[in-house]
Amino acid sequence: MKKGLLALMALAAISQEMSSTRKEEKIFRKGDVIIRDKDGSMMILDSIIENTSPLLPIKFKVPYGYISYVPQNEEGNRFFITETPECGIGNIDGFRLATEKEKSKLLELAKNEVHFDFDFKENKPKYIPTPGDLCIFWNYGYKNGACIAELSTINSDREEPFVSNENSVYTCCTKFLSHTQFKKIIHEEK
Repeated sequence: MKKGLLALMALAAISQEMSSTRKEEKIFRKGDVIIRDKDGSMMILDSIIENTSPLLPIKFKVPYGYISYVPQNEEGNRFFITETPECGIGNIDGFRLATEKEKSKLLELAKNEVHFDFDFKENKPKYIPTPGDLCIFWNYGYKNGACIAELSTINSDREEPFVSNENSVYTCCTKFLSHTQFKKIIHEEK
């Protein structure tokens, strides 16, 4: 009984703190890079969704995005990249728009650590192929001939830079994530 009461009191205190610190509603847009000064967590934003606490009638807003960077993560993994927007870095309170320098740092870290970039026009992560990865290969205009193989090398000075472990060369390559992704590529129309 005491634990339940203590939990409710803690949630009430958090609710009070959240409402008293919320001075001005910030406006964020899809594709914004947001950062929390407290711990340096960053996200490329897709949307903000309002949730409610199951124990108290408090509403809070949660950011959803594609690439999240959590420098203080105890498990050691600092990047979380998804094909569909997910939450996971707390509520939106305490976040602000990242500066151009902070945004550049996030993108540089993503490229170096997890081989991803972000396409801000399409608002989705873009994988940078890396030798040793299981990838989908195809040539321009021939997506129905796509195949799955290991990326052996990249010769950026060639017209067909991607070489599979079967020594075949291709103009296009992306990391294999799922059969659904593969089917989408081979059935995609221009």
